[in-house]
Amino acid sequence: MTFAEIYLQPHLVFGELNFEEYCSKIPKFYFRMGVPKDVIQNFEVVEKMLALSYYEYKLIDEAYAKAIHTFEMAMSIRYKEIFPQSKKATFNILITELSKLNLFDTDLDTLKHVKYMRNHYSHPERHSFGGIVFWKRIEFTSHLINEMYEDIELRLERNKITEEFLHQLEKANLNKSLVMEIEGKQTILFSMSLLFINNKRTPKTCLLVCTPLFDMEQDGDSIIVPFVFKSKLSNPTFIDGSLKGESFSAKKQVSFSPISKHPNLFPTFEKWNSEYERKKNKFQYETSTGFYITEIYQHEVQEFQEM
Repeated sequence: MTFAEIYLQPHLVFGELNFEEYCSKIPKFYFRMGVPKDVIQNFEVVEKMLALSYYEYKLIDEAYAKAIHTFEMAMSIRYKEIFPQSKKATFNILITELSKLNLFDTDLDTLKHVKYMRNHYSHPERHSFGGIVFWKRIEFTSHLINEMYEDIELRLERNKITEEFLHQLEKANLNKSLVMEIEGKQTILFSMSLLFINNKRTPKTCLLVCTPLFDMEQDGDSIIVPFVFKSKLSNPTFIDGSLKGESFSAKKQVSFSPISKHPNLFPTFEKWNSEYERKKNKFQYETSTGFYITEIYQHEVQEFQEM
């Protein structure tokens, strides 16, 4: 066998994808002004490792490990910029102290999970790999680095707006059992939640993720993953127990209101909901959409950080 036959055979997990198609799925890493050159150069290696994982699946884990260690390096550099006289800080000190300075949008519990993965790769106890499940986490790690170079005043304002928005959603009962209306067309939603508020734009926008009523038929023990879609509103406003705004792209008037305000749709919803409540595996439906919601969220964050 030639070396090419030994080392350059596509991994079976990628099926019919050719190399060009595979590489087209690699995240487009973007770094904000101020991110150190050393960090950017490290991610160039991460990108190449992802490309070569077409031939060696386990390189995805190595790329993730490289991304996390680069995040640690980026935090150390940022920490030293703020505290020039400080000694070398541990990962735990870095995430804790930089969080206190409001340098992250990401909460401390999530950062602690990144610390866990950092320790896992730095001090492995056995051979293991996660492969493709870490693909989006690598992109997420690049977003963490960018967070340290965002405007802190805007972040604090965004946190305040988000807290008030969530309070208004709960007060109006708009988290579950509601109706979305776009220029007279009504859609019954099982749930709706806030993903992100962009206050770099004027007027600000909110990104919502919506789950319409879904098919509950099963194939054995497997469920059909509910469909979810995003709705981005400009200048969202709460009026008389409803959320209203203009769709960001189509420039159409959109409103969300509780199902109780729509007696004509209530029987349809009640019939569906009574069937849903009888399901013993409801949690599977509500957790299965996580991958798609993460896709929507990370695309929005990337767009936000590039502004």
